[in-house]
Amino acid sequence: MLLSGFLQMVILGYIAFIAHPTMGGKSWIVLLLFCSVIGTQLAVSKAFLNQDRGRWLYIYQLAYAGTIIWGKLIYSWIISILMCVWALAVFIFLNDWPLEHTRVFTGLMLLVSIGLGTIFTFTSALSSKSAWGMVVFPVLSLPAAIPLILIGSRGTIKCLNPVLVPSVYNDIGFLIGVDLLIVALVISLFSSLWRG
Repeated sequence: MLLSGFLQMVILGYIAFIAHPTMGGKSWIVLLLFCSVIGTQLAVSKAFLNQDRGRWLYIYQLAYAGTIIWGKLIYSWIISILMCVWALAVFIFLNDWPLEHTRVFTGLMLLVSIGLGTIFTFTSALSSKSAWGMVVFPVLSLPAAIPLILIGSRGTIKCLNPVLVPSVYNDIGFLIGVDLLIVALVISLFSSLWRG
């Protein structure tokens, strides 16, 4: 699934370049976020999906719920950061670099990637308990990811300005708060899901 996520991002980046070869900075950022979301969703969705009941019973005997969810979260964070870096590499290769403030942009994208990895991991765990898991997963995950994407896009667009707007630090604070809230909810809710 990781390789298909990488391939899908190359295709999406190339289609974006062909459709609009001289895209502006805002379009560049929005399409980059879109590719990151789609690639991360594809790569992380298999965290809990497609596991039969026998494998669940085997995992139950191996470890506690907290150990399993932390392991899955760390794996998902690494994968989502890799997907973001890959999307960024594709967009830099196909288009010019429109950003003025690289460090702030990197921090914002890191926080968005961690949030997306957390959301997609937990919705994958929720969907795995359903008979229609592959249908339930996108229905649950995309609405949960929209606030994170909106805050991230608002903050990253501010990195286009020659002078950095101080309100970008409010966006960073909001993203940190949202990420911490999501992780806390996932950790607290997973144990009841684990027993279900």
